[in-house]
Amino acid sequence: MVSSGRLQAAIAVLDAWVRGNPTDTAVVLDLARLKARAQDWAGSLALYTALIEQHRTAQFLFERGQTYLWSGDTKRGEADLLASESLTPRAETERQLGDHYRWQGDFARSAFWYRQALHNAPGDTIARNSMRVLDRAVVDRLMLPGELSGNDFGSTVHAISDNAGFDLYALRLSQGFAPLSNLVVSVSGELRSATRMFGASETRLDAHGFDVFLASRIGLSKLTATVGMLDHGNLSTIVRGSVTADGFLGNTRVKASVHRAPAYQTLWAPRMLGVSGSASTTLGAQGNVSMPLGIGNEVYVMGEFLSVSDDNSRSAAQLAIRRRLPASLSLVYAGSMMRYEEQTPLYYSPDRYLAHSLGIEFARYREQGLSVALRASPGYAWMREPAGTADSSTRDLTAFQFTTGLEVGYRRGAWDLLLSSGLSNGREGGYQSRNAALYLRRAW
Repeated sequence: MVSSGRLQAAIAVLDAWVRGNPTDTAVVLDLARLKARAQDWAGSLALYTALIEQHRTAQFLFERGQTYLWSGDTKRGEADLLASESLTPRAETERQLGDHYRWQGDFARSAFWYRQALHNAPGDTIARNSMRVLDRAVVDRLMLPGELSGNDFGSTVHAISDNAGFDLYALRLSQGFAPLSNLVVSVSGELRSATRMFGASETRLDAHGFDVFLASRIGLSKLTATVGMLDHGNLSTIVRGSVTADGFLGNTRVKASVHRAPAYQTLWAPRMLGVSGSASTTLGAQGNVSMPLGIGNEVYVMGEFLSVSDDNSRSAAQLAIRRRLPASLSLVYAGSMMRYEEQTPLYYSPDRYLAHSLGIEFARYREQGLSVALRASPGYAWMREPAGTADSSTRDLTAFQFTTGLEVGYRRGAWDLLLSSGLSNGREGGYQSRNAALYLRRAW
């Protein structure tokens, strides 16, 4: 019946047999496997539990652990697999533990169990292939959008806009090279155009530039550096670049970076475009930590200090917590703080900006094929801004805050495509900002 595709009929036959012969271990095991194949998780798990109560063997614990993982109960699945391994170490169990931790993003423990499997079974081709999949997963997690991983070609189109009249469009083409197994070098050229509307007048700034990017990976960590020039025609040429260290400590991801960029891009400061001869820049340092909380949950902490070339500075911090829900949904809380040392009319520079939001996220990621993520987060913001009046230096305001984001990715073979977009508001006066980016990568 099973070989001819009549799975439910086969389950009915074995069900009838087990009711009359509950101690027939071989048939109970066959029935548990068939019910798991039919995605009757509760029925399959109940049979495995009955078997384990009669005979606590490594094989029964392994199969029940697998079934728990397939059903989405990763906590019980992990416990059963570890119990099976403690009874009888086997490469099959170690491979499954490696897969489990890879799916959870715990790459250090995943690599440990894959190595254990290869130690116990040196010729295990499945474990070797799993190590290669893990290596690709580490590369993907440490890779920024638009970054190249080897002898790849990449293209990026980026646009940001707001209802204050500021627009920035950029096109970047990049080619990567891999002179060494753990080193990637890429060269890119960029064209960009920025405009601002102020009443009936328009200020436009065109620029072109190039960058050299280097990335070296050591184990579960990566060090990257980029340096480049941006020529704005009549304005002074800007040297830009960044240095970033990114990696995993256990299942915690830690990242630190220093970066230099044009001020109008970092601050979304349209008035900077009208400052004659200005080559204003920002120099920033940022650190963030992302760690799991239990199964499927995550906490993210970020801190930043930004220095502006007009002798101003900004400090910022953010805390975000993601709580996994059924059906690929997550509940996301975010709290943030930002303040500028000095207030200026050239760009938005509040003395204090506090915000809290609670939103929902739908995300489905696949190593191959289509991945989708959609977020919507309403919240509230409290800010202290320059008053603009003679009798008071500042004023306290509140505003409804709402941010949305959409990411659509597609990977098939050598092609990798990512489209992202976002819309946000959160200031007094109805200010809104929008951004969109399209990344295309082709591995040769």
